[in-house]
Amino acid sequence: VEFHKLYGNEITGYGCYGSSRLHHTTYLSLRDATNDATVVPWEWGWNYLHDNQAQNGIHNYDEDQTSGTGERCGNLGGTLRIHHNVIVNQAGAGIFVSSGCGWTNNTRIYNNVILNAGLPGDWDGIDPTDADAANTAAIGVGNGDYTVYIHNNTVHTWNRDEILTDGSRGCISVFNRLDTVSMVVDDNVCFTPYD
Repeated sequence: VEFHKLYGNEITGYGCYGSSRLHHTTYLSLRDATNDATVVPWEWGWNYLHDNQAQNGIHNYDEDQTSGTGERCGNLGGTLRIHHNVIVNQAGAGIFVSSGCGWTNNTRIYNNVILNAGLPGDWDGIDPTDADAANTAAIGVGNGDYTVYIHNNTVHTWNRDEILTDGSRGCISVFNRLDTVSMVVDDNVCFTPYD
């Protein structure tokens, strides 16, 4: 994934009710058996994601797999950029960034438009109002030791269901359990008609 550029794509109709909570609309990660690789981060720009029922729109995530496949995480050196994307009607977070292995890079999330994200999916295969996953925000930030700059994004309406898994219902939510993520949140517009 080093230097990978994801520009100008349309992703629509991905997933369905009954998709596993492990099924994602997109998924970029860095797995490294030695746990010592550092690569230049990928970049998302000018993409259009809409009407997807698989979890999370632009999904950037890593975790230590030593208990399963034996793979470990590497690290990102430089800035992960997520910008000028439009995300509409997305199950799970519109944008999600997290590393259970403690990425130490900078991440910039800017100039995105997100409409109606954080929707529940039928991830338990039974009930579409029961989102068995934590990512019900428009923008979600998880584990790592990185710095996240979230600025100039426009978000209109995020999850309105009574889904409070991990207390995550919100425009911008933090799902941080193990590490220290520094955040700068500036000049975003978040609007919802719901109380």
